[in-house]
Amino acid sequence: MKKFFYLFETAYLGYRYHGWQKQTEDVKTIQQQIDRQLNYLLPENKFKTLPASRTDKMVSAKRHFFQLYTEKPVENELDKKLNYFLPDDIQILKMTEVDRDFQIIGHTSSKEYHYYFAATQEKYPYASPFMTFFKDPLNLEDMQKACSLFVGEHNFKSYCYKPHSDKQFMRVVDECEIIENNYLKANFFPPKSYVLRVKGKGFFRHQIRLMMGTLEKLGRGELTYSEIETSLKGDQGIIGYVAPPHGLQLYDCRLTREE
Repeated sequence: MKKFFYLFETAYLGYRYHGWQKQTEDVKTIQQQIDRQLNYLLPENKFKTLPASRTDKMVSAKRHFFQLYTEKPVENELDKKLNYFLPDDIQILKMTEVDRDFQIIGHTSSKEYHYYFAATQEKYPYASPFMTFFKDPLNLEDMQKACSLFVGEHNFKSYCYKPHSDKQFMRVVDECEIIENNYLKANFFPPKSYVLRVKGKGFFRHQIRLMMGTLEKLGRGELTYSEIETSLKGDQGIIGYVAPPHGLQLYDCRLTREE
C-alpha cells in the first residue's frame, strides 16, 4: 500500500505540557494535542507522527519538526487548518511533502538549545514560563570560561540521566557559551538575563540541563574547573544537578535536506 509523507515545522511554548511524546489520554502533551486535531481533520486516513526530538516536560521549541505518515494524500492547506484548531501556544510554521526515503531521525544534522536564566531574588512571575531564576549570586565570568570545557568530543556519561552500562557516551559539542540574553525580550523580564547556548548533532536526555546545573554550581563556588574537566572523562558520576526544565528551549533544529 502506498504511503504519503509530510514534514511539519513547529514552534511551541512547553510550560503547560508534559513534553512532546504522547502518554495517557489525561496527560497533556504536544503530540497529543497535534494528533487529536489530526484525528478530527483526517477522519478516514490512518496516520502516525514522529518528531525530530522528544522535548521534556515544560521545555519549549522555537524550531522543531515532526514527520506525518498517512495512507492517503492530505490537502495542501492542512497546516492552516491545524493552526486554526490547535491551542495558541502551539504553532505550525510550515508543511512540506517529502519522499519515502526521508526519515526525520536520520536526517537531523544539528540541534541548538538555549537555556535562559537570571540570577536574582526578585520575582518576575510573567517571565517564569521562559526562564529559570537562580536566587544566589553567580560568577558569570567563571561560568562563561568553563563553557569551553564542553566543546569538542568528550565522554558525557556524567551528563546523561540514568545512564545504561551498554550505552556509548562519546558526544561532540560544536559550540557552548553563556552570553547576555538578546534573544527573548519583554518588559516583564528582569533587567539582565543570560542564555546558555549549546549546539551539536545530538544530546542525551537532560544533558543540557545537567550542563546548566553544573555551571550554576561552579558559579556559586561549589565546583572547580578541574572537577568539570574530570567529569568529561566519564569515570565519575553526576557532579551537578538537572536544572529546572522551563528555562530550556530547542532554539533550532537543522535537517540534512536543508543543507
